[in-house]
Amino acid sequence: MTRFIVFHKGPEDVSQDAVIKAAQAVQSSLPEEIKWLNSWFVPGEYRLICEWEAPDEQSVRAALKDVIDLFPVEVIHEVVHIQPEWYK
Repeated sequence: MTRFIVFHKGPEDVSQDAVIKAAQAVQSSLPEEIKWLNSWFVPGEYRLICEWEAPDEQSVRAALKDVIDLFPVEVIHEVVHIQPEWYK
């Protein structure tokens, strides 16, 4: 399955409750072939970085349709996961 990293820019005044509600909406509506793997929040910049597995970029965008107003997508990159132990 292809991996994607999604960069979002959120509003400075977003509440934790709003973020939780948005995340629950995304998680509850994901089709079987799409997996939300990880997310990181960058404090002070109000950026959210999310890692996904999906068939294609359009599938990721469709999964985010309900939260796009709260956390607009800046860019989506297709990525290849690298395991650090490969280089030992």
